Amino acid sequence: MLADRLHLFPLFIVIYVPVSFCITYIIAVANKHVEPGFPYISDTGTLPPESCVFGQLLNIGAVVGKLLIDLCIVIYQVQSVNENHVVF
Repeated sequence: MLADRLHLFPLFIVIYVPVSFCITYIIAVANKHVEPGFPYISDTGTLPPESCVFGQLLNIGAVVGKLLIDLCIVIYQVQSVNENHVVF
């Protein structure tokens, strides 16, 4: 059941967001849009194509975060309805 694996969503987000920053950094360095080292995150997502990848990866992370919040709300509502409903 999905409620049993709900703990994987925050874990996914915690791993996914830094990996997405690393991916855009690698693309920016490969295209010589930033110097190798430690640039600002926003510098790695300034020029295409890394800006497009940067935006889409953050959008995916935001959708997963919203899905997590919605699932938690629905599960809480179902549990509260089941607590108030007496079955004979």
